[in-house]
Amino acid sequence: MSLPTIPINGTKRILVVEDNLHVRQIVAQALEIEGYLVQQAHDGSGALQFMEHFTPNLIISEFHMPKMSGLELYEVVRKNPQWVTI
Repeated sequence: MSLPTIPINGTKRILVVEDNLHVRQIVAQALEIEGYLVQQAHDGSGALQFMEHFTPNLIISEFHMPKMSGLELYEVVRKNPQWVTI
């Protein structure tokens, strides 16, 4: 029995930010099965590097990470007018 999914108009891009590789890969795989284009980053600073070339529609981020926490990532993203709609 398959569960209903939300229809996707165009490819939606999601950035998964998680320092635990296993958890990050499971989340990314589940999203890819649903048809999302997923990029992965190990921490907030890595996420910002991806975002120089990849603007996601959604960021799913852990809160406690090395180098830059999820909260710090959120604060940087909110300050950039290019990313304010994320």
